[in-house]
Amino acid sequence: MTSRILYVSLPLYIETGVRKKKKHYLTLNNYRNWQFRVSNNIKKVYTAQVGKLLKDIPNLSTPISLSYTIYYMNRRKFDLDNYGAVASKFFQDTLVTFNKIPDDDYDNVVEVVFKFGGIDKENPRIECSIKEI
Repeated sequence: MTSRILYVSLPLYIETGVRKKKKHYLTLNNYRNWQFRVSNNIKKVYTAQVGKLLKDIPNLSTPISLSYTIYYMNRRKFDLDNYGAVASKFFQDTLVTFNKIPDDDYDNVVEVVFKFGGIDKENPRIECSIKEI
């Protein structure tokens, strides 16, 4: 059996608010400081947005490996795991919510890698490759 590799483009930030949109960058520094309701709302919006991207992806055969390549918006230095940790947590939870994997424990997700992909001022994002092992 050959393993599949699937790709999903994930956001670096989530916008919330009705009248005045606010960008919430998905970093570990921000995550730890968000009030519970704010954090919960951001995760709900993230799950809904990314869930739309997952509708065309078939259920995955586990175990899987996830590789996140971060395309940043400017030349400012940052820690890969600052963005990667929150992106990985939210994305894995979304995979479980949409029944793409049964759980996000170490039996199902056996590897997580963070990489720097470069600067993309027009389309900052995190590209996730999902490899079935």
